[in-house]
Amino acid sequence: MAGTFVIGSLALALLAETAEIAALAVSVRWPDRRMWPPGEIDRRWLFYWGNTAVVVGALSVVAFHDAESWVFAGLVWDVLGGGLVVVGGALAVWAGRTLRLRESVGLGGLLVTDGPYRYSRNPQLIGIGLVAIGVLVAVNSTLLTVGAIPGVIWLWLLPVAEEPWLAEQFGEEYRAYQRIVPRFVGWRTIDRLLDR
Repeated sequence: MAGTFVIGSLALALLAETAEIAALAVSVRWPDRRMWPPGEIDRRWLFYWGNTAVVVGALSVVAFHDAESWVFAGLVWDVLGGGLVVVGGALAVWAGRTLRLRESVGLGGLLVTDGPYRYSRNPQLIGIGLVAIGVLVAVNSTLLTVGAIPGVIWLWLLPVAEEPWLAEQFGEEYRAYQRIVPRFVGWRTIDRLLDR
């Protein structure tokens, strides 16, 4: 049974995730009040990355204290989870290095359409999602899974909030890129991978 500290950590993570989802929803609904991406280091940037740090820290506590409490027991699951972490981590790092730090943290910059961005408009998010799934499988925690569920909404909303801003920044160049490269992964991704 999870202790008060673990439940408190889970509650803190859920609260921070809810605040992040609300901020992204505001960004989608009212772009003139956009919280993400901020385009500069200001209160919005600190809010986003502060909440991100709280979620990662709180869910790390949950993972450590609630490991092996669910259904994915055994070496096969650990290997599968570890493999997803490695593949997702490699993709996220490749995408991050291609995009560069300034663009990755929401401060604007250049439109990048090469490397992994040739196949997906959001390869960093795909990589982060694979890492998260791998950690969930390997850690095998019921409470961590509960804490990760809002993360799915967060990862889905993030590009929805970013896209109008990117269209403002890069105009027709971005809209043309949007038309030929899927938001996450699609048939066009597979076609491009096979064309290599």
